Amino acid sequence: MIKAIIFDFFGVLLLDGREPNRQLLDLIRHELKPVYKISVLSNASRDYAKEYLDKTDYELFDDILPAFAHGMPKPQAGIYNLASQRLKVRPEECLFTDDNSGHCEGAVAAGMKSVYFYNVEDFRKEIKKILAAGPDN
Repeated sequence: MIKAIIFDFFGVLLLDGREPNRQLLDLIRHELKPVYKISVLSNASRDYAKEYLDKTDYELFDDILPAFAHGMPKPQAGIYNLASQRLKVRPEECLFTDDNSGHCEGAVAAGMKSVYFYNVEDFRKEIKKILAAGPDN
């Protein structure tokens, strides 16, 4: 059963023009946050979410993990394990999304479910399929 959803920051939560992905943040706020732990796992060296998101959006996240600050960039398995530990869930209880397929593959190798992020509409469809599949999804 999925208990946590982990997002990449640049290219997923933050669009190319350095604008917050409003459509995705609204999905998180209204549909995902009431049910799941929500986290950011980024290869950034610091918490860029604090710089680019306003306080209300920033507070949607239960954890923000800048991977390089911990010496384990994606797609190293250790960073995905650390992300799940910090959320107090097992890797298999996590769904990870990124716009880098190699990072998605790293999450799967670490035991997580993963969705490659194209856009919010496709993401919504994919996670609904995974979540609807039930506890053994």
